[in-house]
Amino acid sequence: NDDNYAPKQPASTYTPPANHRIAKATPSTSQPRSRTVNRERTTKWIKGWNGGIDYLAEWVSVNNYIDGSSVCANHRRGSIDFRECRKAAKQYFHEECRAWRARFDSDRKDRSERMRTRYCGAASSFNPMG
Repeated sequence: NDDNYAPKQPASTYTPPANHRIAKATPSTSQPRSRTVNRERTTKWIKGWNGGIDYLAEWVSVNNYIDGSSVCANHRRGSIDFRECRKAAKQYFHEECRAWRARFDSDRKDRSERMRTRYCGAASSFNPMG
C-alpha cells in the first residue's frame, strides 16, 4: 500500500553551473539580426484524393514551409470535408513536389527551388490524420 512506499533517490542528477562560471555575452556592435517571419496564405482548388469532388483548400506557409496544422483550416475541424480535404492536400503536395522538382532540374531558378522545397517538405512531413 502507499503507507510503506519509500521513493528511491534518482540514479543521476544535474547540477547547473555556478552563475560566476557562465560566460557573459558581450554586446555586439554590429547590426542586430533580423528575425523576419515570412507568412504566405495559399488558397487552391484541389482534386479529391479518390477522384471525388474538388476541395477549396487553404494553408499557411511560414518561412517557405507549409504549416501542417493550417492545411484545410477553412473547413470545420473534424468534418468529413476537413478530413477529405487533408487527404487530397497530401496527394496534391506530392504532385506539386514532382512538378517543381522537374521544373527546377530544367530551369535552376530561385522560385523553382523555393517551391520545390515548400512542396517536397510538405509531401514528406504532412500527415493528413495529424
